[in-house]
Amino acid sequence: MAFHLGCMRALHELGILQQVKILSTVSGGSVIGALYVTFDEPFPQFDARVRTALLRGLVAPIVRTAFLTLEGVKAVLCFCLIGVANLAFLAVSRTL
Repeated sequence: MAFHLGCMRALHELGILQQVKILSTVSGGSVIGALYVTFDEPFPQFDARVRTALLRGLVAPIVRTAFLTLEGVKAVLCFCLIGVANLAFLAVSRTL
């Protein structure tokens, strides 16, 4: 995210980012791209928001969300159920 923030900062300083109509991202850039389109704020505020998130770290908030919210618990359960289903399909396919 830090690399992508630096790229976006350079585009902003060159006056290019303000002209962007479509943002296409992959991999780690998808996180910052999603943040950028989620918050409708001037770039300096966005920049500060991302720097603050990077300084705080990303793992602890993700773990808290996964285990301390209903949506997080649902996501963890779905992940486990899909894993069990995949193992069952694998076992069946090996017996055929």
